[in-house]
Amino acid sequence: MPRKAKPSGDYEVGYGKPPQHTRFKPGQSGNPKGRRKGVRNLKSIIEEELYRPVSIVEGGRRRNVPAFQVIFRQSVTRAAKGEARAFSALAQYIQRMGLMEEDVGPGPVAQAPLSADEAALLREFFAEAKAGSTASAEDEMTAEDNTTADEAEVLR
Repeated sequence: MPRKAKPSGDYEVGYGKPPQHTRFKPGQSGNPKGRRKGVRNLKSIIEEELYRPVSIVEGGRRRNVPAFQVIFRQSVTRAAKGEARAFSALAQYIQRMGLMEEDVGPGPVAQAPLSADEAALLREFFAEAKAGSTASAEDEMTAEDNTTADEAEVLR
């Protein structure tokens, strides 16, 4: 393959030094059909819309607030009314912002030691609860097997 003649003068062609005849002409872009000046991307459009002032009536007075504030207020209101989706989205946002940290709020409440009567009452309660759960488990077994309580007693 024959080499082209060297350019005239002391100009050297190499890395980062394209030949003079292939360089962009003044006023010519390397991407002539690229993005035009002043064309905004999706992020700038979304930001502009979220910060756009919206008129609201609050306490009988008209106020202009950013659209994102209105959206957030509506989300809080829907969550307070019990909408699970609104609450879930709001909780995720609040957690992402770092507003739901462990150390927020009062610390654990110090508990006084139990008296002997209170401890006895708790032991009695748990014993009854355990006996009740065992009895209900036996009832389930007898209902499943179609056996009588006496037969269940013999099987033990």
